[in-house]
Amino acid sequence: MIFVGGGEQPWPLRDAPARSSRARPRFAFHGAECGVIMTKPHLLLGEAGKYRVAAELLKRGIPVFFPACDDGIDLIAGEHRLQIKTCRFPRSHRIKDGQPKYRFNFIHWSTRHVHPAPKLAHLNEKVTHVICWGVDDDLFWVIPAETVRGKSCLSLLKDDGMYRCYLQAWEQLIHGAEQR
Repeated sequence: MIFVGGGEQPWPLRDAPARSSRARPRFAFHGAECGVIMTKPHLLLGEAGKYRVAAELLKRGIPVFFPACDDGIDLIAGEHRLQIKTCRFPRSHRIKDGQPKYRFNFIHWSTRHVHPAPKLAHLNEKVTHVICWGVDDDLFWVIPAETVRGKSCLSLLKDDGMYRCYLQAWEQLIHGAEQR
């Protein structure tokens, strides 16, 4: 369970008081053996995205494997190497032509363990598809990696845009799995 701070009476996250200069840590996991582990909400959302995509693939009969180390490939599905990107609508609800858009940033691709980090990260060359999950509408864009290589971000609309053909395009992965 996620708690704020520690002590004898930890507060559940949803009831957390406002932070002050002496406030307790905002996010902490208290486990029996592991003590306190700090984490950030966007990292948790990214992990949720991996499992959400894995569930969609399993529903479609495609076996999914999670790599043991993070080298830019989040999931392996048959012969496909997948990078998963997850986004929620920002609080400002970026609007384009009257509808909100999801903005997926690719700046941090493969730069976590590189020091100094390059100005623009590169998608792992073995990745075959990038799957973008728009959390608020539970939408998926299944995009071939070659389409997004070299980009720093994508702004995706749920009903319009040049990436509409990739919306819920799971067949790209299913046909590849059937050929095996």
